[in-house]
Amino acid sequence: MLNRRVLEDRTYEDLMEEALMQIPRYSSEWTNFNQSDPGITILENLSAFELLQQAYINKVPDEVKSKLLKMAGFEALPGKSARVLLGAEHAEEDIVIPANQRFLVGDVSFETNRQIEMNSHRLTAVYGCKEGELLDASILLEREIPVAISVFGQKPSVGDSIYLVMDGLPEEDELVCYIELKSAYHRTLLEDISKNRFARIRWQCYTEAGFTDIRCRDYTGGLLESGEIRFTLPKESMSVCSELPESGYVIRGLLERAEYDIAPKVSGITGFLFEAWQKETQSVCYTYPGQQKISVFCDLLEQGYYHIYCMEKPGGSYYRYQILKEGQEGQGRVCRQKRYDYGMYEFSFPSEVSNSDRKKLPNGIKLVAYSEMLMRRYYLDTVYGYDDQIIMLPITNIVPESFSVIAERFDEQGEAIYDFIKPGRKEEGALCYELFETEGRIKIIDAGDFIEARLYLCSSAVTKGEEGNIGAGKVFTPVGYESGIQFFNPGPGTGGRYKEQLEDVRKRFVNDVNRPSVLVTAADYEAVIKEVPGLLIHKVKAVFDNAKTQVTIAVKPYSEQEFPRLSENYRKIIEGYLEKRRLLSTKIILTGPVYLPVNIQGMIYVKRHYYDCREQIEEAVVQFLDYRMTERQFGEVLRFNELYQKIERLECVQYIHEISMIPQYADMAAMSGDDIIPTDNCLCYPGRILLEIRTADR
Repeated sequence: MLNRRVLEDRTYEDLMEEALMQIPRYSSEWTNFNQSDPGITILENLSAFELLQQAYINKVPDEVKSKLLKMAGFEALPGKSARVLLGAEHAEEDIVIPANQRFLVGDVSFETNRQIEMNSHRLTAVYGCKEGELLDASILLEREIPVAISVFGQKPSVGDSIYLVMDGLPEEDELVCYIELKSAYHRTLLEDISKNRFARIRWQCYTEAGFTDIRCRDYTGGLLESGEIRFTLPKESMSVCSELPESGYVIRGLLERAEYDIAPKVSGITGFLFEAWQKETQSVCYTYPGQQKISVFCDLLEQGYYHIYCMEKPGGSYYRYQILKEGQEGQGRVCRQKRYDYGMYEFSFPSEVSNSDRKKLPNGIKLVAYSEMLMRRYYLDTVYGYDDQIIMLPITNIVPESFSVIAERFDEQGEAIYDFIKPGRKEEGALCYELFETEGRIKIIDAGDFIEARLYLCSSAVTKGEEGNIGAGKVFTPVGYESGIQFFNPGPGTGGRYKEQLEDVRKRFVNDVNRPSVLVTAADYEAVIKEVPGLLIHKVKAVFDNAKTQVTIAVKPYSEQEFPRLSENYRKIIEGYLEKRRLLSTKIILTGPVYLPVNIQGMIYVKRHYYDCREQIEEAVVQFLDYRMTERQFGEVLRFNELYQKIERLECVQYIHEISMIPQYADMAAMSGDDIIPTDNCLCYPGRILLEIRTADR
């Protein structure tokens, strides 16, 4: 049902025609195709039955399909906001970035999730160290200068190191850096890059006792691919290091494993970064412990639509408090507001209120702020208690983790009480609802004790899904104030998506069903090896020997070497990956590539008044013969007529007098006429090219 073709567009006549055409395949004695034949009558009934059944199958509702996919382990992936790391240039003094501060890239909005305190300190120098010799790589800190530096040299070894020098320590306890690596090849995704078998770096900081290990989360896998590194700094014990050409606070990365398939080339390092998420907050809810004063730094407060709610006893509901501005008076459930600067507010409670049980509550106070657009539409509907009540929301493409509603009821004294409820809550008596974030609606699953409660929107934010996965190096403009600071993202935005649709879930299911879990054919082996996590696989050729029940596989990795080999590290990783998937009776032989030089000789006449004719012809020959970095596969036939035509089509060539191609080693290839047939693990490349170039007469 989940993996069946839709046949509603096929008529009864189509089904009958197909059935009649297949009769001769199964019986040569059945020659009467008239309607009076009993066999034809049976076919007519079966065709009609199939048409009816297929119509019913195609009418299965989406809810049933979704449940069937869930039983198979496939659920729709929720929507997510894209995330970027932002750096700041030209920050001459310390700055405070409020929670939910918006930044714009065109019409795409990004926001901070929390208040960020940044100082004006920065990375000032970068050094690589190999065998005790320092390499000044500080140019990597300049964003506008395109460079690529092998900080560990062309052949990294254990003990090589990289130094990051800072002129001060960050305000936050965690230092976030982004390291950009330059590579022409795409590495297969590894779920946990830190568990790679190629590289490992021990990160340390300089203290009075020398270099001391620090905790960090290294998403580059030891400079295996571009990514962020998060250092947890023991700021109280760090000291200025004077052992390098430039003094400062120093973080050192020491190579503990150096089995790189390709030596890392660093093209940029950016430090003192903070996170921003692609979303546009329409309303926000802040939670504070019960206390006499709370301070808030939020731009959304400037729109003037916000409420204060307080819990007065453990486990109870909240009461809404009246907010008194300067000069206003009030009694009972009140709090006073004081504005210090743009977005900076303080709310204080009378002593008789703040001395209540609320002081003991970790989530005693909630502040909810709305945008002007949402404040006009923040009332949603009343909970009536019938099954699957649908309530439409004023926004679509909602960030699921940001969403909640406020339910208004009345206590025994007739006072309004409020509960803050997130989707999926399933406690006894609780209001349970499902959020459909893409469509912008909620469905009440269980009303619980909230029948006749009025629902209001609480916190919410909208996202643009994949649009947030922007490229690196964009300029981010802060909203609400002007500044000489320039914000930018050294790495691309990642992770943004809308909630997966049912058809996309079904396609994932079908692809998973069709993906070989047990390797049977040569094509299975070739497809699976190209997907081995963490490797750079360029070419694969698998050949089965049915007599010996064995498969021989030639593998060529991407490499900067002229003649790449299959390293022992690659061999172990591939063998371990195949071992879990092969048939027990099948023997696997893994080999690297062998390289066959092909010699060319001949005489070619070229046109008069053409320059660089030899260079053009030899370049065309080299491109044709070289299997190493092109898409030509192991054992692919090298056809003479294709070479002949490639040369003949050159603008400078008048005609080919004679030409031949010969494999240098007879045991690595066979000849079929003028064509060369390499062995199954062989890649050709240009050998000796001996061409006599003559100018054609008029």
